[in-house]
Amino acid sequence: MKRILIPVMALLLAAVLLLSGCGAHGVTLIEAGDNELSVNLFRFYLSRAKGSLAYQGEAVGLESYWSTWVNDTQTRAEFYNAQVFEAFRLYAAALMLYDDLGLSLSDADEAQIDADVQSLIDYHANGSETELDAILSAYGANTTVLRDSYILETKLKQLKEYLYGTNGALISAEHKESFYQEKYSRVKQIWLADSYYAYELDECGNPVYYLLNSDGSLGEIAYDTVKGVAEQTPDGKTVYRKFGIISYDKTSEGVFKSDERDDEGYLIYYTDEQKTAIAYDTIDGTPSTVVNEQGETVPELDAKGNQVYRKWVYAYQTDPEKVSVKYTLNDGKYVEKDYSPEEMARRLWIAGKIYDACMEYEDYDDREAAFLTYAEMYSDSAMDNGMYFMEGTSSAYSDVPTVQSIAEAIEKVEVGNLHVLKSDTGYHVLMRCELDTGAWGNEGNSKWFDTSRHSMVYYLIEHMLELQLRNGGYLERLVINEQAKISASITGVSANYRY
Repeated sequence: MKRILIPVMALLLAAVLLLSGCGAHGVTLIEAGDNELSVNLFRFYLSRAKGSLAYQGEAVGLESYWSTWVNDTQTRAEFYNAQVFEAFRLYAAALMLYDDLGLSLSDADEAQIDADVQSLIDYHANGSETELDAILSAYGANTTVLRDSYILETKLKQLKEYLYGTNGALISAEHKESFYQEKYSRVKQIWLADSYYAYELDECGNPVYYLLNSDGSLGEIAYDTVKGVAEQTPDGKTVYRKFGIISYDKTSEGVFKSDERDDEGYLIYYTDEQKTAIAYDTIDGTPSTVVNEQGETVPELDAKGNQVYRKWVYAYQTDPEKVSVKYTLNDGKYVEKDYSPEEMARRLWIAGKIYDACMEYEDYDDREAAFLTYAEMYSDSAMDNGMYFMEGTSSAYSDVPTVQSIAEAIEKVEVGNLHVLKSDTGYHVLMRCELDTGAWGNEGNSKWFDTSRHSMVYYLIEHMLELQLRNGGYLERLVINEQAKISASITGVSANYRY
């Protein structure tokens, strides 16, 4: 089950609500000092929560979805009813704090509400309040309820700016840092993607690397003249080759394929089921050599003393700052290809190898250093400061399923530990890293802290306001109509995407 946003007020207050106004308020559900919040307004918020779940891909239209048990005491319907009502209570309590501080709406605020009312009526209902009421009835609301909600939203915005300043300007950097250290996690990843942009391959099936010109264009082939061996082609060209991966005999009769993999993650082939000897490809492979401790070049032998055969491949430079592959284009667009099931099995094996190798280190710094080394070798994504997630907000990334999966997974991992995750884009080796001080103020991290949907300051303000309401005893002053509460359920309203 996907978790909803916390603190609970965030469920109701994540976006400015559009409203209008004329009709019945409905039965009072909560008395908050001089304020009355109706059961119809509660139904409206239930409809918005239902719409949010539908947006995340949840099957909100199925009765079985709501009757499923999510814990020992609650069905999914009961769980979300309780979550939305808790937010609704805090919303009501905030109105009492607003009144206690002597705040009030200005004439300009009232005029803006009236203008928004008329705009909605004109745009959605052809100028007819009755028609808009009919549209909103599916959400348990009408134009009056929408207008009530807009008034509440305006007051709450005014309250938060009064207490904490515009965009939290009155909150100290120390307080922000404390919240960040308490609530956030940081994760780095090695991404082994399940697809790639097609590129030019040489006769050995490996990507051809070209030197980058000063303007970024591709120059001549980037042969590795240091690690490679010069070789003349029949047409008189000089190329450089080197020994590559082990060349296994995969086709001869009697060859046995085990489930074992070598250091590169490729399946090992044997001459028979008893694994008497490794089946090398002596036709397409080349007897390889190594340099011994005395500096002599000698045949490379396996553990049983047999000559190792490797593929004799072109030697290329692979420094990404100096070279690049030549991508395949179709109508000016990159051509994307999926890795084969066999290659994805190898990539999963590599993910497991990275996990095991890193977890062998007890010291955090050593473990992170090993992780970063493997990232340079295998990752399909560039390494930066990492991804930052506030606890409980994984569903905020529902429009990016891979990021949401990472956010959900990392909450269960202790700092310094690794986790292998399968997503809809491949395999991810995740490491939960120590938080770096002041990351929330780093411009390079803005997509994790400063966007309209993932604002740390927004969550901090919600958190501070909730604490102030609870510690100030405002919740205890609420008068709740329990009978009216029973009459409202998330199953009884439509999913609200628009209002």
